[in-house]
Amino acid sequence: MEVVDFYYSGCMARVRMLLLLAVFTWSATADTRYLVKMGDVGHEIFVRQYFRGKDMRIEDVDASGNVEHATIIKSKRRLMYRLDEPARQYTESRGGDMITDLALLLTRAPRVYNSGKTVNVYYETIDTGERRRMFGLTARHLIIHERHVAERGACRGSFEKDREGWYMPRGSATRPEYFTASLAAGMQCRDTVVKHGNDSDPGMPLQETIITRYADPGHVWSTSAEVLEFSSEPLDESLFEVPGGFQRVGDFSWSEHLAYDWGQVERAFSSWFE
Repeated sequence: MEVVDFYYSGCMARVRMLLLLAVFTWSATADTRYLVKMGDVGHEIFVRQYFRGKDMRIEDVDASGNVEHATIIKSKRRLMYRLDEPARQYTESRGGDMITDLALLLTRAPRVYNSGKTVNVYYETIDTGERRRMFGLTARHLIIHERHVAERGACRGSFEKDREGWYMPRGSATRPEYFTASLAAGMQCRDTVVKHGNDSDPGMPLQETIITRYADPGHVWSTSAEVLEFSSEPLDESLFEVPGGFQRVGDFSWSEHLAYDWGQVERAFSSWFE
């Protein structure tokens, strides 16, 4: 049995696909490329991702395989490019500098509301013993059941989640976290969570179905995901650069950047008096 604190944020419909995508985030040091098909309540999207170290490229792909938009993240240079393929345009965003880092240091930690309630989480993983070769890798067929039982007044309600699919070891990949914390008033809400059973990471899902049943208001959320392509062959460096012929749009001037950065510092200082 394990007791942990749990910070809750309502799992809104608009971020569901992002949470599902987080399951497939692969942070291995080797070059990696894969295409994922994901479905959620009548919607279906295709996403192709490329990883080289901490650099990544994420492409929104249509059903015909055409790239509509792409995001490139250059970790060491603290840059992010957003490419509009049909328009042949891109925007550039930079990471924090000394001023924005100062703002982060000055910002008051979020206020936390302790519900004083307990959520018991029960885990059960069934290994069917079946194995399948997928993309040259050995995947395990697992069935994973979670049951969350919340006391009345807890930040989150009770629900059950069933996951079934084919999983491979993540290697050096990091396990994603799904929940952040915020309430309508900007305050975090914290429950005490007691874990029962084995909460080990099943690995990277190559094919998976997730069904979540909520006790209140009693609805069911079903998602599916399948890796259609997977490769660890070396990637071309050009994938992580803006292609030639793209026009840069939406830039701020140096003075506008400076005004924005100092605005962050002012807001950070003001947070102590809210």
